[in-house]
Amino acid sequence: VMTPSPWVAVACNGRGIAVHLIGGALPPGGAAATGAESALTLSRLAAEVTVLGACGLDAEHGLSADSDGEARLKRAMAAAGDVVVVPVSAQKLGLRARFRALEPQEIDVVVTDAGAEVTAGYAERGIEVVHG
Repeated sequence: VMTPSPWVAVACNGRGIAVHLIGGALPPGGAAATGAESALTLSRLAAEVTVLGACGLDAEHGLSADSDGEARLKRAMAAAGDVVVVPVSAQKLGLRARFRALEPQEIDVVVTDAGAEVTAGYAERGIEVVHG
C-alpha cells in the first residue's frame, strides 16, 4: 500500500501489510501529507489501482476536496494509477467541496452505499458504480 495518510499506514501496518508512506506536510486537521514532496514522490510511482477518498463527489463536477493541497494530491495520485476508484458515502454524493480534484471522466469506479436512483448520473457518464 502506498499512502500519504499516516492513519491508513498505521492501520495497514498493524495487519501485516507492507506500507510505503508518502511524505510531505501534514496540515492541521488534515488526513494526508501534501505539498511538493508528496507530488514529487507520486510522480515517480505507478499503481494498478488508486483509491481516493472524497470530500464531495458530484456527477457533473467530479471529485472535490476541502483544500487546494489535497486536491493536487488527489490529481497526482490519480495520474499514478491505471484505475481510479472512489469509495464515497451517500452523504457525500452530490456535494461539491471547495476545490475540484478530478473531472468525472477521470474516475473509473465509484463504490457507495447509495441507491441506484442516486447514482444514475455517474453510470450515465461511464463510471462503473458498485453498490455495497
